[in-house]
Amino acid sequence: MTLSDLVRSLLPLHPAVGSRDTRAGKLHGETDGMEERGKKVSREIITSDLFRLFDTDGNGIFDFAEYLFFNTLLNTDKQSSLSVFQKYDADGSGELDVDEFTMMMKEMRTQVKHATGLRTGLDTGMSNVDNIADGLLDYLFGPNRNKKLTLKQFQAFLRTLRNEMDALEFDHYDVNKDGLITMRDFGYSLVSGCKVDHLQRFMDEVKRLPGYESKVRINRAEFLAFARISKHGDGSFQREMKSISDSGGVITRQKFKDIARRTAGVKLSDDIVHVIFHVFDVDNDDSLSYDEFFNAIKKWT
Repeated sequence: MTLSDLVRSLLPLHPAVGSRDTRAGKLHGETDGMEERGKKVSREIITSDLFRLFDTDGNGIFDFAEYLFFNTLLNTDKQSSLSVFQKYDADGSGELDVDEFTMMMKEMRTQVKHATGLRTGLDTGMSNVDNIADGLLDYLFGPNRNKKLTLKQFQAFLRTLRNEMDALEFDHYDVNKDGLITMRDFGYSLVSGCKVDHLQRFMDEVKRLPGYESKVRINRAEFLAFARISKHGDGSFQREMKSISDSGGVITRQKFKDIARRTAGVKLSDDIVHVIFHVFDVDNDDSLSYDEFFNAIKKWT
């Protein structure tokens, strides 16, 4: 698969409002589908500095092994990264050398291989689980591979990957490339990853949101700020909301904004909150349904 195929396989995306393409929307650097039909991806995305680190053979094409490796890193939460890091930090120095890192990645990929095989009953084709791209090792350990990787640096790298995925998701919906998306597009981004049995109900609500007929837009900074607290982070935002919900408390619009500001330092705009409540206020009582909200959001753990 190409790099854009790789990212689309990891991101649940809905066709963007106003796009002319059959697939409706594109990742950063792709053509819009109205140009040369045989040229689906432009040079810009193929040479993406961040994602080409995972191209083990440098051919611009990602196989299933590389997909699993990338998916493993994206879905490694803070506690898991701490546990596996400490396991391979044999001398307790708080650092890994390149050999220790390679062994750690081999174990993580093997676990994903086994989990995928058990779940699907298929051979994943991952015969070489310790094949890690030179670019990634150079990035983390330097061209001479003589640097050490701390836990803090490893976790920061994982955050960088997730932040890049969030940015690519925004780019998909930003069809005019002006740093703005419609309220309906933001709604699609909220529900595209939810379970199938709830998808249609949420989609019906999203379709009632305004598109380009309204002047209201969600900007890039607002979108990414919300992604930080809803899709990843330390979970304090989710925990406080769950605590309120479990105790029978009501999560109003203002309380929702207060929790985001208090737990994550994020100031959510009225437009962001309006979309969230429009979709997830299932009883129309101006309070948020916690379970349906967080079950729908695609999270990078």
